[in-house]
This record gives sequence, structure tokens and C-alpha cells, in this order.
Amino acid sequence: MAQMLRRIYRGVSVKTEWPTAFGAAQYSPRVDIAVGPFAIQPGVRYINEYDNLMISSRGFIEKVIAYHLHNVEEAGPVSVSTLFERIRGKNRNARCFIAIEIENQVSRKHLMGSAVNAAALGRIGLAVAWTPEKLRAFINLRQYLSYLADVKKNTFDTSNLLILDAHQLKHAIQYPR
Repeated sequence: MAQMLRRIYRGVSVKTEWPTAFGAAQYSPRVDIAVGPFAIQPGVRYINEYDNLMISSRGFIEKVIAYHLHNVEEAGPVSVSTLFERIRGKNRNARCFIAIEIENQVSRKHLMGSAVNAAALGRIGLAVAWTPEKLRAFINLRQYLSYLADVKKNTFDTSNLLILDAHQLKHAIQYPR
């Protein structure tokens, strides 16, 4: 998938098993696939660059959003373009443009960590399920975090996290409108 993403993001670094490179004394998750540029220096942000990548790859991102909306069956009418604009304004201090976590046989706690890492590190976080069971688990996790927010509990904002299965991501990459 990283190789396929390089065709969409020509001239932009796409890395696998990207170490997020926080300080040596801190926990540093590895993202399965990350699309740069990478904000790994203190004070460096790529807000405009990420905005430009959102626009230049809009067809691909909108296809990913459409699959996500199908999967999570959003309550109420949410259009692809509305969600595109919401995500565009989210996570302005991202460490990469797209952070992708692909999960197959992991516990629900590991799944939660992957979802949080993707949403926290990327302007766009992609949680990619390898199996139908993991897809359902990602969706349930997102619903749980949304429920916590609805009842005013501490939670994590996953509004920039898009949930897909592996076939949907591959199709979106191969046919980005």
C-alpha cells in the first residue's frame, strides 16, 4: 500500500514502520504507513503543506471518506465534502499528513492505541481493518469514544480518524477519482 500511495503523493516521502521520533526518553509509537512531510523538529509545523496536500489529493481523500461514512453509518446526514472540510481544519499540529495503522490479530486495547496514534499523529488518521471483525471493533471503539464525549466524559477526539477495511483502502488508492 505504501508503494501505491507513492503514486498519489509523488515527491512526498511515504514511510513504513515510521518511528515518530519524539525524545529518546519518551514512548515513541511506530505508524504502519505515514505520508509526509514529517514534523519531527521542535516548533516545525506543516499546516500549509498539509492543506495543499488535502486539495491536491482531494479525489483520493473523498473516496476514503465515502468508504468511512459507509462503514460507520453516521447518524444524520453528513456529506463527503462536509467531512472533508472538518478534517481539513483538524489536527493542525500533526506530525505527518496521513498516519495509517493496519490491524489484523490484536487485542481491543492494542486497537485503541492504534486508533489514538493514527488520529493524534496524522492530519488524517486511517484505521485499516484487515478482517471484518477488526472493522467492527474499530467502529465500536469510535462509537464508544463518541458516547463518552456526548455524556461529557474525558475522551479522545477521533473526528479526523477514518475507518476502512484493507480492500477499501486499496481500491481508493487505485482509483482516486
